[in-house]
Amino acid sequence: MPHTSRTRRTTPQKRIQVTDDDGWTHVTSSSNVRRVMRTTTHRTNTPLDNNDKEVVKEEEEEPVLAPAEAPSRLTLAQLQTQLESHGEKWADSRSWAWVREVLLQSLALPESASSAAATPPVEAIVCIGLGSPSGFLRGGWVDRRTVCLYQLAALVAIKALVRRQQDRPVPVYAQDPVFNTLDRELLESLGITVVEHPAAFDLVTQHSVVFCPGAESKHLLQIFLSRPRILFCNQIDTIDSQFRSFLEHTRPRLMPDFPPCEEAFWRLALYARHGDSSD
Repeated sequence: MPHTSRTRRTTPQKRIQVTDDDGWTHVTSSSNVRRVMRTTTHRTNTPLDNNDKEVVKEEEEEPVLAPAEAPSRLTLAQLQTQLESHGEKWADSRSWAWVREVLLQSLALPESASSAAATPPVEAIVCIGLGSPSGFLRGGWVDRRTVCLYQLAALVAIKALVRRQQDRPVPVYAQDPVFNTLDRELLESLGITVVEHPAAFDLVTQHSVVFCPGAESKHLLQIFLSRPRILFCNQIDTIDSQFRSFLEHTRPRLMPDFPPCEEAFWRLALYARHGDSSD
């Protein structure tokens, strides 16, 4: 009797969480990362056969995130058109109306001349962890390109608002390990300077507006230590002792949902520092 043929099962591509050298966590597939061998070793004083010997374990290979891969036929002009389309939806949303109102309140100068003189203008806008507007990480659960385009549209709108409010140019910086060549061209065309890690953290001061939706706690702590004037980030659920001194001088406000793409600004909050005698 002939053997019954069996249909081979295709092994699904495994999705993994990648944490790069700078601490950012991304969801991707094993086909979109490269692996490197760490030379750092772990040493423990675990006894073997009743003898006090050091056990040296070499770390396993860890995936390192590379710049996101953009479609081969995507041009800068097409990407700019996509951003314009996303920007129109953002401008018409109640989310932007909320951000605009709260940001204007936070940037408003005091009425008295003496107080105004003690409140300098925003010196820079710093964006950390935007992601790639043109590329993608294969196997991700969310289309990060759409998320990034909406976030970039918000950043551009914030940039323009601060510029009008102060009537002076404000430098804008962006940092993310997944930026590819096309992303850099797009950002530069918008007047945004791309910097390499850890330059963006060094640019954060008490007179900065920081935009980092989705930042990890590790990076938030580093940003908080610089006590930025205004910070856009995910809402902090627990008041860690390391964040306490900053949170005592902020007015956290949670942004309303953004229906066109809820993932783009999920639980985004604005933290505006106030009543800080160190200014």
